[in-house]
Amino acid sequence: MKNKSFFSRLGGLLLALILAIPAMSGCSEDLEENQISVKWHMGMVSSDLHEESPLALLDGEEGYSYSDIITIPKPGTCVTFTDNNGEDAIDGGEYADEKVFVLSHWVEENGEWVIDHPGDNYTGLDGRSGEITEIRRGEYATYTYISSYPNEKIRLCYASGQTKKNTRKMEFAKVYMEQTFEEGTLISSKSNVLKDIAVGKFLKTAKDTSWYSELEGITLYAMGDSYFGGSSNGKAYVWPNLMAQKYGMNFSNWGIGGSSVATGGYMPMCNRISQMSDGSPDIVLLEGGRNDFCSGSILVGDPTDSGTVTFCGAVNSCIAQLKAKYPNALIIGITCWKHEETNQINGEKQQQYADAMLAVFERHGLPCFDATDEAVTGVHMDEYSFRSQYCQNDGDISHLNTAGMILVEPAFEKFIAEEYQAFLASKQGQ
Repeated sequence: MKNKSFFSRLGGLLLALILAIPAMSGCSEDLEENQISVKWHMGMVSSDLHEESPLALLDGEEGYSYSDIITIPKPGTCVTFTDNNGEDAIDGGEYADEKVFVLSHWVEENGEWVIDHPGDNYTGLDGRSGEITEIRRGEYATYTYISSYPNEKIRLCYASGQTKKNTRKMEFAKVYMEQTFEEGTLISSKSNVLKDIAVGKFLKTAKDTSWYSELEGITLYAMGDSYFGGSSNGKAYVWPNLMAQKYGMNFSNWGIGGSSVATGGYMPMCNRISQMSDGSPDIVLLEGGRNDFCSGSILVGDPTDSGTVTFCGAVNSCIAQLKAKYPNALIIGITCWKHEETNQINGEKQQQYADAMLAVFERHGLPCFDATDEAVTGVHMDEYSFRSQYCQNDGDISHLNTAGMILVEPAFEKFIAEEYQAFLASKQGQ
């Protein structure tokens, strides 16, 4: 009897499993192309403009529906959903307003999900929502967002009209996800506000960690290569722009990827200084050396060189041009990173170009930041573990990613601020 009972239960379980398989298959067949399965709940994701409960998940709030956490695995992935508001819509043609985050980023803290703020969070209808919203009053509001970095964690929320009574009758918004390889919404936005979550956090806390009043509101110009151009990350996330955002500077950036300092390379800086704005900058940064080294044909030269063919001669030329163009500005040099590599054509090392830049600036009595000093910058380009975390890919020995730019900004800021303080003091003493 005992064995019979066991086999009866086993048979029942097998039968239930067999019956369940078509049901589960039917669920996936119901999904349209690129549609993802999303679980919706009654409630609201409130923005910082919600008067009573800002930045909170208001579970059970009638009239709205919010999704579970959705993970967007890869950058360049398009996520879209539509709040349909036709004549038969349950919500009576209402859309989420500015007190609601229709798309919000989330982070797990102590085992719980919380809104990542400041972050890339979009309110309904007003404010930044226009960056992701196509709206037709009384018909629909379609929200389209392109991811910018791996594994973004988001929630969606809209004015569904859901109540406790009509929940079973609800037809919730369909969500579609497709990797289109388009530029991310964070990167492509025309807004001047940096919206990367890590950058947002940095800017929110940066004033608490260091503040140099002399830098507030000044005008900063920068001439350089991809160190300032940002490579695939873009100019918005280079450390000079982070510093400029922190201090409300008037910042102009002439960084171009691949640019050499000397003639004989690509887009030489010694020829581009004439293209810089006339203006009256307080500080001008001159950064370079990596592409002169990589050219294989531009020799280091001697700090006393006067031509633009050698690296030293071109740095001398740049300094002379900058002094003539901006006589009241403090000119600061920035060397390339430290990297143990020897040029196969001329046998010179990258370190020699950094040392040469330091020597030329010293000859002119001007400050130059030694970016090869790993103890100061924390940049270790020869270490795979560093590159995989702080560079744009683990084989990149030149270009920091956003996390890398945030890492190095304080060291550059400190050096620039202290040199500018000394510069102002010397002018007062004249």
